[in-house]
Amino acid sequence: MRTIRANMDNLLIPSTFSKPNLLTVKGWIVLGSILTPMFLQMHNSETSSDFRCDVKDKIDKDFIRAKCFDQYQKQNNKLGVPLYAFITVNVWVIPVVSVIYSQCVKSIVEELERRHQDAEPRRSCCLFLAYFCQLAVSCALRIIFIVFQETELFYSKTFPANFTCSIEDISGQFLHNKTKSADSFPCFTQRAADKNFWIETVKYANGFFALVAFLEILWILSRARKGNWQFYVDHLKSNPEPVQAPNDFSSVIQTLKEDCLRGTEQLSDLKQPFRRPNPGEGPKHDLKIDEIYVNVAIHEGRALHDLKKDRREQLKKYPPNAKDCHFAKPEDIIDKKHANVLVVGRPGIGKTSLSTKMLRLWATDQAFNEDHHEKSHFNIVFLVKFRRFNDNAELSLRELLARAETVQRLDDSVLEFVQNEPTKVLLIFGWTG
Repeated sequence: MRTIRANMDNLLIPSTFSKPNLLTVKGWIVLGSILTPMFLQMHNSETSSDFRCDVKDKIDKDFIRAKCFDQYQKQNNKLGVPLYAFITVNVWVIPVVSVIYSQCVKSIVEELERRHQDAEPRRSCCLFLAYFCQLAVSCALRIIFIVFQETELFYSKTFPANFTCSIEDISGQFLHNKTKSADSFPCFTQRAADKNFWIETVKYANGFFALVAFLEILWILSRARKGNWQFYVDHLKSNPEPVQAPNDFSSVIQTLKEDCLRGTEQLSDLKQPFRRPNPGEGPKHDLKIDEIYVNVAIHEGRALHDLKKDRREQLKKYPPNAKDCHFAKPEDIIDKKHANVLVVGRPGIGKTSLSTKMLRLWATDQAFNEDHHEKSHFNIVFLVKFRRFNDNAELSLRELLARAETVQRLDDSVLEFVQNEPTKVLLIFGWTG
């Protein structure tokens, strides 16, 4: 039983249950680990020798006791199913349901833990439905077992300690000086009290745990938040992140910046594409954006060039003079006067690299800083790449910003700031790359 209990505990993923539900399931497993061997031991040790019958005259007492014990078993075990088998099914089928649920939703919960509210499918309610079904099935099974006990379908409601059996003497071999008739013998068993006590224990345990499951069903239905992410945060997440107080807004922004720096330091496009060395066989030649980035040359307005057919002549005209269009920092092109800027250019010319670099400059306080660049101060910078929006979904503002590059979690305080202070938020949209 200890092995079964350990295996059950290993198969139950804690993050797929609420704390009360997990405690309920584990408590039921502990109870099952106690009850199953106890009922099995009672079954194996219960023999006709424990059955006492008041036999007079010169009659074979062992024969009468065996006959009466067999009658007692048939009367109180109507379908011939051993009591320990009934209890075993009762206590272990419910944990099996919980394990099946836990394994089925494991990947969904892991995805939510890894990607937070950016996980897909965003509006799916399959986690809520699976959790609801798990609770409902567990509650229903417990009620069914109680009904079986109360209706005496398998067993008598109580096992009598005193039992009168009737044996018909066919051969006259044992009942001397009597005609063929049915003789009654009063019998007694000490096992009845133990059985009745533990069966009542199982019944009340079923009732208690069924009530707990039913109350949790009412609770999750009353909250009416059935989307995967919202249900996970509200009901399953064991350590929900506290709502940031207003004076903690700076720490939230700092977390966004740290996530930004980690997520953009070494882009996938800069990884060594071919003949990557195996582990331990040599250094990788992956590049970091800060090591290879150079400031771009931007020409305000549409750049027109009268390029000759000869390539040597083209190179004399293009690129244009860097003195006329070079900028050192993002503030040179983005300020209150130029709040909306469109950068166009051929694929591969550096638009995405420029956008990523601007995001990193903000994260390292080298750009858009209030102390040094009052004319273009932004508290928050988001980089949103349209290539991630290929599902034609209608997104809310929260969902849009949650899909921004490097955003691991969109705090409520950030969303509130975006709505209340839009002029202090920089949105960079990337169409390609």
